[in-house]
Amino acid sequence: MKLHRRSLLIGFGLWVGLVLAWYFLFWSEGDLRLAKFVKTKPILPVVFTSRSEPLSLRAAAVIGDYSVDGIGTNGTGQPQWQAREGRLRLLTSRGRVIELTWGKKLPGGETIIDVMSPSISPNGNTVIFAGRSAKVDGGRFRIFTVNIDGSNLKLFSQGSEDTGCVRVPPLRFGNKGLELTEAQRKLIDYDDIDPALLPEGTLVFASSRQPDTGGRDRRATQIWVNEPKKSPRPLTASRANDRWPFITLDRSVVFSIWSKQDEVISLDGTGLVRNPSTGGLTSPSDRWFGATISPTGENFANMVKIPNPVWRPRPLENGNLAFMTTASGAQAPFNPANETPEHEIFRVAQAPPGYVTSSPSSLSAGGELPAMKDPTLAWLNAVDGNQRPYSIATPSPIPGGVLVSAAPVPLNGNPRPENYGLYLAPITDWPVNAESRSQSLTLLFDDPEMVDAEPVAVYERGIPAGPLRYPMAWPAEESKTVQLFNGVTYKGPSGKLHNKQLTEVATGVFPGQIPAQGNGSIYPLFPQGSIQKITFYASHRDRFDDSKQMIIPGILEKLMEVPTSKTEPEGAFEAILPVGSPTMLVGIGHDGKVVTVPVPGKNALFYAFAGDHVSGIRPGGYHFCTGCHTGHTFTGSSIDERKR
Repeated sequence: MKLHRRSLLIGFGLWVGLVLAWYFLFWSEGDLRLAKFVKTKPILPVVFTSRSEPLSLRAAAVIGDYSVDGIGTNGTGQPQWQAREGRLRLLTSRGRVIELTWGKKLPGGETIIDVMSPSISPNGNTVIFAGRSAKVDGGRFRIFTVNIDGSNLKLFSQGSEDTGCVRVPPLRFGNKGLELTEAQRKLIDYDDIDPALLPEGTLVFASSRQPDTGGRDRRATQIWVNEPKKSPRPLTASRANDRWPFITLDRSVVFSIWSKQDEVISLDGTGLVRNPSTGGLTSPSDRWFGATISPTGENFANMVKIPNPVWRPRPLENGNLAFMTTASGAQAPFNPANETPEHEIFRVAQAPPGYVTSSPSSLSAGGELPAMKDPTLAWLNAVDGNQRPYSIATPSPIPGGVLVSAAPVPLNGNPRPENYGLYLAPITDWPVNAESRSQSLTLLFDDPEMVDAEPVAVYERGIPAGPLRYPMAWPAEESKTVQLFNGVTYKGPSGKLHNKQLTEVATGVFPGQIPAQGNGSIYPLFPQGSIQKITFYASHRDRFDDSKQMIIPGILEKLMEVPTSKTEPEGAFEAILPVGSPTMLVGIGHDGKVVTVPVPGKNALFYAFAGDHVSGIRPGGYHFCTGCHTGHTFTGSSIDERKR
């Protein structure tokens, strides 16, 4: 009888909750002051941010987080992506606007003063976002959640395992001029942004918990993962900025990488050097591109890599990726860091996964790849009633279309930040010509005093549930003894890297990789047997734990050499690598130099150098790669949103 009564009470509670949620989403009047800014009712509720500055459009961390002359050491460090005011809002399908955070108190009594980068839980019930309170951790961004009905606003927590930074951050002084302890700095001196949630509660996000400036006085961010009741751990190893993760329907993580690497192949061709004054055989890379990685860290692949930046990649229901970028052929110099979004004009484009038309780190300096056969990159372009083009940003999928933030561009000027509003765009008929004007945008909402951006449609997405399953090489706590270069012995946490296809296209032929003239791929294969060994380099992070020197810049170190297989015809190697420092690798041939192959139809060389990003190794983890740019490493993530 008691069990039956309890079941009735639970059922009644669920019914009441559904009724309240239905009332909130479809019948609540919302904020009447904001109702006049609603221009079109969306087909689904839309969560978005309204901020006083366009910092949701900026990609990189700001310069000045730390300098050897002491700038940036007061307080908790240089503010990152902070607006004076930011509000999380919900536009319902009845055209009501609900304030989800503004003026609402957290359990500790404080309020959230700024927000960015919201996403929706797979079941469609919860908003996960980055927010900051002046009273929480010095106003740095942390991850919060709130129910779609506006209830249960709270700090996201996986328990007591979170200790903040994993290494000592830069020296900081508190408001009273006293030096903060290392423990205080580790708990405060970082930002968590760009959250996304798996069904079982695992959080994927971007963070600066790995203190490093990459030698550029700019705080590095990586993609991190935080499983329930476990400590957060880095999923990527960037020394620049990784941003905007999005979880696809096959549980892969799509995100943006800032490939800001100073390492080039030395003039004698024998290995890597960092930013030499005499130059190198290749050029430093400075580009944003779209990539994917599994939430367990062993599957990395390029998704969209073009000369233009790829910011905030998002899957669409037509199987393509939409992303924010700059205008093609723009006359103004391209600013890869996107420092001043209020002075820039943005475009949104879409491309099929595997669309890779650029490889700056592996191509010889001044070299050029052959032209593509099919230019499948398509552009979203539109004009307003006065025939003024739009600056279009922050794309996001919605069934049947794309949500964007956009603002008209005045003649001979830049869009005013407060003119950015929420629009609905079609998903089809995007022209390959970036200057064509064929689409129309439907205005949904525009607060004339705020930058309205980062729209996310509220609906359930069918991401499979289940715990993360790690391919294990050995227990994570087990130490390994590894012989490094020049006889140095390392003993400590290590992981295993395995390669099976150094000289074979195992990943197929993909869009953007077929040349306009001739056969094959614009990315040439390395001949079988040409790569005799793999040389690994560690791109060590900056350190801030020295009592006399405020910053110890990270150096490039030759880590180890591993022979390739003599028995497997396609080439293979295995390596046990230390955990802790980002790594890069090159393929060395019989002559002791980095192996090259001519680019088809062009007076250029392609090098066996995986240098568009740095990689990390998980303790006890098994990792693999598909070779030195064979097929350019795309592994075929499913991003079709129709399977939701």
